[in-house]
Amino acid sequence: MVKDTYHISTPIQDSFVTLRSYPNTLKLYKTQSSKMFWMRFYYKNKLYRRSAKTANLQIAKENLIIFYNQILSEKVEAKVSENSRYSFSHVATEFFHYQQNLIDREERSRNLNLNEKSLMTCHILPFFEQRSLKKITRLDLEEFYTSLVKIKKLKPTSIKKIQNLIKKLFKYSYENNIIDKLPYFPTISTIDTPRPSFSLSQYKTLINQTETLIQKKVIVRGHEFREDMKYLIQFMMNTFVRPTDLKYLKHRNIVIEKIFDDVEKRDCLAIYYEHGKTRTRRVTYSLENAVNIYTNLIDFYKTNSESVNPDDYVFFPNIKNRDFALRTMQRLFNELLNISKLKKSNLNENHSLYSLRHTSISLRIYDGVDINTIARNANTSADMINRFYASHILNKMSAKEIQLRHKTKPSNKGYD
Repeated sequence: MVKDTYHISTPIQDSFVTLRSYPNTLKLYKTQSSKMFWMRFYYKNKLYRRSAKTANLQIAKENLIIFYNQILSEKVEAKVSENSRYSFSHVATEFFHYQQNLIDREERSRNLNLNEKSLMTCHILPFFEQRSLKKITRLDLEEFYTSLVKIKKLKPTSIKKIQNLIKKLFKYSYENNIIDKLPYFPTISTIDTPRPSFSLSQYKTLINQTETLIQKKVIVRGHEFREDMKYLIQFMMNTFVRPTDLKYLKHRNIVIEKIFDDVEKRDCLAIYYEHGKTRTRRVTYSLENAVNIYTNLIDFYKTNSESVNPDDYVFFPNIKNRDFALRTMQRLFNELLNISKLKKSNLNENHSLYSLRHTSISLRIYDGVDINTIARNANTSADMINRFYASHILNKMSAKEIQLRHKTKPSNKGYD
């Protein structure tokens, strides 16, 4: 029998994958001759094709977005001439080049350009691409924001992000003498949507259910529930750490220190952050229980002959791609939420890994710790706590005062 032959670029017909909110001609696919995903994009009657260099679908999707942005950026740069010096697309190209310099100097987040280029190409450039920045008025911006609501069905919080990017672009243009004055920007009203938190009983349910999943050796997307997942949950509850900070945390960033209270010395963890939401390097201090949790984690690694060197990551250290490590933590936690029937809060909000930080801060507020003190140690502001953390427990605190049932001073040790 003669074997079918396939050209290296022949796609498998049922392997095509497209991305929501992106052109239908932007696709992932596989071929008969490779396990890797391939990317292709038809743009203005020309085919662009490139290997995604991965067999992992999620990573391939991320590479596809980068591939798409690169093609559009190259085409925008190719069209630039002296006559288009003031066009929105040309100034946007200059702006992202300037911002990349800041990223290279570590003055901005490494993912800043990637995220903002996506907003620019998906939402802003299709509306303003060849228009001169000098001629864009408040009415033009009003019309643009209205189109985002009526046509693209975006929510106010998403539109606010887009407006902030446009403001940055205009500020850059003004500071570089591209425009003579800044336009008036329309006001976009947003409603704060605080992340939901867990009650203390729900948190204990999560811990008990985690122990059950560990015993059953449940596997999610190739990753088994182990004791380190339990310690991760307890660690977040006792340190106020953000998930985005968690993925970069190394053992060298954690030091056990003595803190004096009114009666005795207490051990706690001093956590030195090199990366995170804020660009400044900082140190925060944990609750007392975090010390035992961290030492138990180290003992677990040593028992399993896993490395605990200063430069090793604290959680899921074997996953070198730290964005993928965070996604793995989130997938395991989401599976835990679903099995525990705690995915939805009482207000029908979705719980997530971030809810542990929210819970930790909320419980400290409920126990009477000063908000400014919590804000400093959780690396946030009192305003953010009042808007996004305290809002869910104000009524509960009122009930606490009315009932007068809390007659003992709360423990400062933390949460098991």
